Amino acid sequence: MFISDTEKKRAFTTAVVYLSASVFCGAFSAVYESFSHGVMSGYMIWMFTVPLALGALPFGAIALIKKAKMPGRLAFNIYNAGVATLTAGMLLSGIFEIFGTSVYTVYAYFAAGGAAVAAALIMYIVSFFKKEKPGGASGSQ
Repeated sequence: MFISDTEKKRAFTTAVVYLSASVFCGAFSAVYESFSHGVMSGYMIWMFTVPLALGALPFGAIALIKKAKMPGRLAFNIYNAGVATLTAGMLLSGIFEIFGTSVYTVYAYFAAGGAAVAAALIMYIVSFFKKEKPGGASGSQ
């Protein structure tokens, strides 16, 4: 089964959006740290890697690989929410670290984001083993 042109465009568009988010996170981090009086945070410095590694690279690969398949809508939405939650956790951890305080509640962002990404990946893997109904995924009209 090959990926359709519509799914290729959707995967490519998603990869571009994630790449843009990664560039924005890098620029935001650089500006925020320039006003932090020389205090740096590893979370803030590496925040751009979350949307890059978990968004732009996988969806770019889906767009380029002929036999790759886009995840279903539910898995896609849960995955995007998980990546956004992980990015927000990195941002808040960086802000609190630069501020000089340790707030352990931000680790809930990492747990929730990681759980959402893991759940979406499981849904995506399970979708490969489901048998498709005759007549395609859309069913009868």
